[in-house]
Amino acid sequence: MALGVALTLVAVPASAWDGVTTGKISEINGVGGLGGAPGNYDVRVYLDGQSTLCSGRADSTWGYINMSDPNYKGLLAMLLMAQANGKAVTLYTTKDGAGYCQIGYIAVMS
Repeated sequence: MALGVALTLVAVPASAWDGVTTGKISEINGVGGLGGAPGNYDVRVYLDGQSTLCSGRADSTWGYINMSDPNYKGLLAMLLMAQANGKAVTLYTTKDGAGYCQIGYIAVMS
């Protein structure tokens, strides 16, 4: 019974994502404080050959994390490490109110 409950708990969050995309990171951009407030898609991540990272805006070719996001530093470290080492990542994203793809979970491939 415990295994059935565990499998159910694992399956439920997966259906909540608007996008699950795997690829190597081609670019990471950071938005500075020149008149901009934190929460302006602070770190933007692009994957090789991906046109969209979640359902929503057709021009949302990147996913983002904000400095105010839980575990921001950990997520940023994972992204930078993956890019530096040429590792593929899987980005789990949710469409925000403007239709952009907010990264909520990252898996780094071996």
